[in-house]
Amino acid sequence: MKWTNVHIIGIGGISMSGIAKMLLNRETIVTGSDIKENAQIKELKKRGVKIYIGHQKSNIDNPQAVVYTNAINKDNIELQTARDKKIKIYKRAEFIAELFKNKKTIAITGTHGKTTTTSMLSSIFINAGRDPSVMIGGNLDILDGNIKDGTGSYFITEADESDGSLTFFDPKYAVITNIELDHFDYYKNEEELINKFKEFAQKIPDDGGLVIGSKALKNYPELKDLTKKYYKYGLTDQYFTAHQIDLKSFYSSFELFIKGEKIDTIKLKVPGLHNVLNALAAYTISYLVGLDSQNIKKGLSAYQGVKRRFEKKGTFKGALVIDDYAHHPTEIISTLQTAVRLKKRNLYIIFQPHRYSRTKNLLKEFSESFDRADELILTDIYAASEKPIREVSSEKLYKLIEKRKIKNNLNLKIKLISDFTKIKNYLTKQLREDDMLITMGAGDVYKIGEDILGDQDEK
Repeated sequence: MKWTNVHIIGIGGISMSGIAKMLLNRETIVTGSDIKENAQIKELKKRGVKIYIGHQKSNIDNPQAVVYTNAINKDNIELQTARDKKIKIYKRAEFIAELFKNKKTIAITGTHGKTTTTSMLSSIFINAGRDPSVMIGGNLDILDGNIKDGTGSYFITEADESDGSLTFFDPKYAVITNIELDHFDYYKNEEELINKFKEFAQKIPDDGGLVIGSKALKNYPELKDLTKKYYKYGLTDQYFTAHQIDLKSFYSSFELFIKGEKIDTIKLKVPGLHNVLNALAAYTISYLVGLDSQNIKKGLSAYQGVKRRFEKKGTFKGALVIDDYAHHPTEIISTLQTAVRLKKRNLYIIFQPHRYSRTKNLLKEFSESFDRADELILTDIYAASEKPIREVSSEKLYKLIEKRKIKNNLNLKIKLISDFTKIKNYLTKQLREDDMLITMGAGDVYKIGEDILGDQDEK
């Protein structure tokens, strides 16, 4: 379909701004709204997009379609106005699927690793000259953003399980990296989550294939019966597996085996065992669609990481400042495992919990995630679109970690500081050469690290 005029509610989000850029490239008139201005909105305004700050009825003129993010409440005045005017309304993922319905879709889903795996796969396809279309939930240098409207036959995208929107896609090939209950604002229990993944897997056609992490398949073996072809990957003797894994500094390498036969040695410019798994998933999909092994290797070697995934932001007085999107206990533990191998002195973590529902349901798991840090600074919960839940707070998490620290005799310092400026002022006095600071969370905690580095620049 040729879109002439589209209005986007929540246009400042990374995916929503990506949709806007894609539409602009197709010469569609785009308008949008959001509750506050950010870098994405400023960039779109420079490209001529009319963006309203604040949601109101008058923002909806007569667009051909309205697209909204799941962060928007169902009773939003602009959504209500669009319904009253009988304007076609799309959820974010639904509209993305519509934009690329004529392409062969490769959809990457799972609780962790979606963005990195999608980014690695994009690097492989681009370096192989396949000119794919791409939609990623983070900024990638080779895309100069998070979108690409390519001329090739494939569309590579994340398929988000957080709001059930993964089932809007009709993938020819798909990846399920792993499965854990995380989004308690959407799923009532594990059964609802697994049913959604089943619905997704059933959409894969007979001439396609499902690539699935070995742990996910071990925990949910019924997934293999939902598609004609499936391929396991993992760190033991799977169909696609890695041996002789070498994790060094900000690099890693492994020997790739397919059905027990060594194929090649893969070198990555990103650290961590989790990235070895992400690379295995990206390799497997690329292999299935028939890409040459040397092109796959070249694409993985060229990949240099995605923004907010163990991203090196700079140094302050010789201390390394890193930002990481980790906001689930499994992700935090994985990030800390990587960090302790790289740190030379003290490891400081600033953690901003993300969403009240997640904090409430995983409070114990969060309290057990920071054992390997030297100092942890907790700040207030980033609510996202949620309303506060009574008796759920960073203070409650702080007390649980303190109790665990005493019980297990952990050498961990803990502070609870709400004000970002106070955190910055404290750390500018504490940080020394060879320390490592990680700002951690899916909210705006990254600003603290940037302010610390900016304070240094000003001096």
